[in-house]
Amino acid sequence: MKPAISGKITRVFPGGELTFRAGADPNAPPVHIVASAEELGARAASRRSPHALVQEYLNRSDSVWGIVTNGRQLRLLRDSSRITKPTYLEFDLEGMIEGVSTTN
Repeated sequence: MKPAISGKITRVFPGGELTFRAGADPNAPPVHIVASAEELGARAASRRSPHALVQEYLNRSDSVWGIVTNGRQLRLLRDSSRITKPTYLEFDLEGMIEGVSTTN
């Protein structure tokens, strides 16, 4: 496990590595931040998607809620055994800042 550096807490578990906790409490929700070019639901060549990584962590831990973001979108996830279809609440941060609506 990597050491904590200026509030950054890296959690390594069988599915991968998460980057932060939303607070100092060990039960604080995990927050996984990836590069803005990385899609939250897209799987990289040799690893799970950022969304899947947080979902797996939630399903294996006592945490109920988690956050994953690339700076353009932010997803709020809840622990769930429902694997067939991802369930989450997504905020289009880029659209909010630019004042553009992406809904029809």
